[in-house]
Amino acid sequence: MGIDTYAERVLGDGFLSPEERKRYRCQFRDELAKGHESMCITVWGTSTSGYGQLADTIFVWRVPVVPGSTHGGNTAKAVQECKEVAPKRVSAEVVKNFNHIINGIANVPKQLRDALANYIFRGDANPDNELEEEYVKFVLDLAAGQPINPELLVDGRAGNSRGGRGIGSTMFTAFWEACRQVLLPNASTEERRQDDVLYASGANSIADLKSQATEILQKLVSNGEIDVLPPIPDESWIRLQFVPNVTTNALAEKFTGALGVIRNVQTRTLRKEHPDQHFVNALTRYYLEWIIELRKNYSGIEFFGQDDKAKIPVGDKVPVATGVRPGKLKGFAPVDGPNPMGAMDHDFHNSNIIPSVELRCNIPNDISGSFFLGDKESGFGQIFVSLKDATFEPSNIFDHCASLISTTRKIGLNPTVLVLQTDGGPDHSLKRVAVQLALVGMFKELDLDHLVVLRGAPNGSARNKVERSMSILNIGAANVSLKRGQMPEWAEKRVSHCGSMQAVRDEARKVDAQREKALEQVRDLEEKLAASETASASATEDNSATEQSTNSAMTAAQASAASVQPTNLVGALSAASGSVSVVTNPQLSTTVLKARLDKVSGVASRDLEKEWKLSMEKPMKALAARFGRLTAGNHNVAVHPKPPESASKVLHRHLQEIDSKYTPSVNKKCHLDQVPDAVSWMSDHCLLTPYSLSIQKCSQKDCCGEIRTPDEHCQLAMQRQPLPRLDKHRPGHFLSRDASLKKYAKADNEHALTDMTDMPSFAQEKESDAKKMHAKRDKQMNADLGLRGWENKKVRGFLTCYNCGKRRCLYTKTVEDWDGAVNTVKQVIESLGHRYSCGDLLFDGDHPLSKVVVQKQSLTCESTIEIGYYNPSNAGDRVLRAKDICVHCGETGPTDFLLRLPQLREKNMTEGWHMLPTCVNCIAAGKKRIKKSGKKNEFQAQKEKRAKAVAARSST
Repeated sequence: MGIDTYAERVLGDGFLSPEERKRYRCQFRDELAKGHESMCITVWGTSTSGYGQLADTIFVWRVPVVPGSTHGGNTAKAVQECKEVAPKRVSAEVVKNFNHIINGIANVPKQLRDALANYIFRGDANPDNELEEEYVKFVLDLAAGQPINPELLVDGRAGNSRGGRGIGSTMFTAFWEACRQVLLPNASTEERRQDDVLYASGANSIADLKSQATEILQKLVSNGEIDVLPPIPDESWIRLQFVPNVTTNALAEKFTGALGVIRNVQTRTLRKEHPDQHFVNALTRYYLEWIIELRKNYSGIEFFGQDDKAKIPVGDKVPVATGVRPGKLKGFAPVDGPNPMGAMDHDFHNSNIIPSVELRCNIPNDISGSFFLGDKESGFGQIFVSLKDATFEPSNIFDHCASLISTTRKIGLNPTVLVLQTDGGPDHSLKRVAVQLALVGMFKELDLDHLVVLRGAPNGSARNKVERSMSILNIGAANVSLKRGQMPEWAEKRVSHCGSMQAVRDEARKVDAQREKALEQVRDLEEKLAASETASASATEDNSATEQSTNSAMTAAQASAASVQPTNLVGALSAASGSVSVVTNPQLSTTVLKARLDKVSGVASRDLEKEWKLSMEKPMKALAARFGRLTAGNHNVAVHPKPPESASKVLHRHLQEIDSKYTPSVNKKCHLDQVPDAVSWMSDHCLLTPYSLSIQKCSQKDCCGEIRTPDEHCQLAMQRQPLPRLDKHRPGHFLSRDASLKKYAKADNEHALTDMTDMPSFAQEKESDAKKMHAKRDKQMNADLGLRGWENKKVRGFLTCYNCGKRRCLYTKTVEDWDGAVNTVKQVIESLGHRYSCGDLLFDGDHPLSKVVVQKQSLTCESTIEIGYYNPSNAGDRVLRAKDICVHCGETGPTDFLLRLPQLREKNMTEGWHMLPTCVNCIAAGKKRIKKSGKKNEFQAQKEKRAKAVAARSST
């Protein structure tokens, strides 16, 4: 019978109409909720209608709160009617549907369910004699209207609250709360999530989750907070409280989502945000809008992105996987035969390939368009790659500039305005003098009117346009394992003990030193060999043995043998008669010299760097071929060789034209005093901010030549974009480009374009919660390891931040700890591509070395140099001897640039304290001197006080 018939027979009045059948579940549950919590059965089956067999309610039985006198009879009558209308021949689909529904709504024992199904569909509760008697008796009593045993019933509603939106509370509420304590505080949140779904990581399995939650409840019982241990569900029921991974699957109907947690694989999408990221985004948008505006009327502007892809590992003796997670990309392998997809699963290798990537960005007609490749109709974006050996061809800013010049010329571009976007890494940081000078050289070589260089905020390189190229290149690197070629035996032996790229470089330098020494030996041996051959040609060859006998202590024959030149003596043989035979060979000395010359010549011809590069050619060619077959937009990926060294020398020549005193060794702030003309030129033509650099031609033709941009576009082409300022009418937002341009036009201030008032790092906002947490962690680590206030005696090494160039210390408790960990430290640094940033930890909390080699996590790029970096007074207290650097900016230099303690005392700037080195630039900028720990020198303080007083009187 249908559910409406049941309602009329059992309840006396139908609570569902045929028109409301689609909504019957909710109403039916509401009706059942009025009954007893632990006594409810709902049975589902099929009924026959004019349209065939349809899934419908055959039988429903419930126990009211106060059972009426006719309840048992009505139930028995309903059971009998269900039995009569049930199909006589039951298919497996009907039984499956019956079991599915009753398991989902009524959590009754399996044998009770089978007994009830047997009675309705087969007429006998236990036809195969497989069920226990108590379940069979329950069904027979139910059908006869007799009292039944309610202990056999389990109410499914008690274990299923359906996310708190069901028919009431659940007996497992306390357990679910304990599960949330395990999961949610330790779950890793997806960065771009739009809801409250978290990725579970507090437990590594369902069994582990059940165990941890039970322990929490057990502690509550032990503490007396609850009387008895709450019910603990089965693991299968716990699994159903998660959010289903596939919501469209039929299986998802069984999940309740009560825990609000989804089981998922960890994704590495979280990023460390820098406080200036929003500021940089606004500045980048200003320039993008400017590019679009200029491009609409003038085609002489180009937009490029430049960056290095992560190092691709290359095996030394066996193939090593490239490290690219292929995702859904699968390779091809023969069905019969060995699998070519095999590769080593570890990274014990010293060989790496650096793909240097350049992207010619598409320029759309609107800011919402694509700056990557563009559409198929008008997009002109293209990817360019050059491959380099990471060991002997590390990234260099002059090489990057030479490569960009080569790329623009190969594709026939001759822009007058060029915009370059980089990530601000060690080879692109605008703070570095070498980077600024290289960009000036490129500006000169391309004869640009305006060069704009944009860099991202620290840890924000993912927002650069060129980063999108990496996913395309990953297709070519997926399912690939690489191995370098075989070097000569001597070369393989020399690098066999090397554990890092730096060790290979050191070994190459040793081979070079040995080669120079061997070349000197070759020249010496060649001279000796020429003299020996001349002497041998004029000598008389006499190989006959001379036999003479005498009874004296030294016979004449022995004297003759002793007189033979050692270089010509082959041997001397004595006989029993006392005679001695002397064997000589005038060519012996020449033969020995030739053998020595051959051996030394072999050493003199050795070049480990050359052999290494030859061995890397094969994997680089293979990878270049795969990259070259990739298609991006309307073009293939272009792979071109690394520019020759002569291309970089061109940039140096342009700098020498600006300042004749310039040399390639000028690459630091302390060297700028050597090139005053270059400094003057840059101050006139360059505008530098922390995240942008603008270089423009001046109006003097003798200095910069003709401006190539047409006059009608020159004003817009030479427009420098202002730094973002906060919008007072929209808190948390910056002014638009148009509003900023109007604001600066009204200001009429030459410093308006460098006003960093609203840049968060410049404003020095209050300490964030994360920084406080890191400071607390540093304090705890200092106490746990006994570092005694991060003293300088515990410093074993330092790392250089690729954003700010400052040195950050590595500490260990003992020297033995450092000796055991130093090789692992080198490998980790190389795996990071030498891209360490202030505050990053080499070893996280789960690594066994996390409490052996420690760092300060609270440091930022704005922090000063750690006091522990500077050498202790007693040289024997520490093996590491560090160079003095400025405590504020990290620059080094001579005493007239970097003022150390003697110079600071001479200038009366210590106030009696032991001050750390400070450069003249930081002093001129008004930065305070930082004092080292120790007592105040009162005598020095009084001396400086008197000197200042005298200077004050003399000035008045």
